[in-house]
Amino acid sequence: MKPIVRFSLKQTVFLNVVFVILVIIGLFAVFNIPLENMPTVDMGRVFIYTPYFGASAEDVEQLVTIKIEDALDDLEEVEFIQSRSFRNFSSVDVKFNDDVDYKDLYDELRFRTLNIKDELPSGAEEPTFFYLDTHIWLPVVVANVSGNISQESLKFYADELKASLLDIDHVRNVDIEGEFTREFHVSIDPEKLRSYGITFDQVAGALGSANLKIPTGRYRKGSGEYMLDAGKRLSSQADVLDVIVRRDGNENYVRIADLVTSAKMATRTLSRFHRSTARTPCGCGSSRKMRETR
Repeated sequence: MKPIVRFSLKQTVFLNVVFVILVIIGLFAVFNIPLENMPTVDMGRVFIYTPYFGASAEDVEQLVTIKIEDALDDLEEVEFIQSRSFRNFSSVDVKFNDDVDYKDLYDELRFRTLNIKDELPSGAEEPTFFYLDTHIWLPVVVANVSGNISQESLKFYADELKASLLDIDHVRNVDIEGEFTREFHVSIDPEKLRSYGITFDQVAGALGSANLKIPTGRYRKGSGEYMLDAGKRLSSQADVLDVIVRRDGNENYVRIADLVTSAKMATRTLSRFHRSTARTPCGCGSSRKMRETR
């Protein structure tokens, strides 16, 4: 070993040349190797959201949340499953073990959940999945669609733009934000409220009660199962105006139509774009379950 060390120490020119070459290669790598400021970090966490409008928290838990939990019960590499059941809404949080193949596990989770879709109540919407990674907070590009045209036309152009962007290679996902929802706006006349002796809270309560569809249970007959519910949804202007606020004697009713100054369809936009201020934002093992009902 000592002869090799003495021989190496005598090769000063060779060692200096090697040192210079390594420095040049290092500088070249620093300035030319591509870097990603915000690399994707998979957190191994998936949220499953299932709306069930008109259902109480207890019904949501029994008819939706527990069925999704049972479908995922023996899913491999799950650290824990945490669920929350609210009125009209179910949320299931699934956390996988660290350093496993999240993609295959996520596909298996989606398959199992969607496979029980027919077992969920008829009033429940299809479950949606939210896979958590760092890219959800920082979109690469934000495109704004605006113009002096109707909301329906803007939505049509946004859908066309989304379809075109999804055809581009390496585009991972495209989301549309700021979609509008249709609403029926009712303006109440304070003078009419006073003349009838009715409060605003009574009007709001009557509308809320009339626009309520409540699951009442399940009925099984042979191999079939039927979901039972009570109430209904308001689906037209006439339905809204015909809601009874108060029942007096001799079949005298006070309806919404008797109290309003105007009633019309309107849209509510979830987000807005202002030209003057818009900016572009640059192992197998048992799982633990936690459940909360509100």
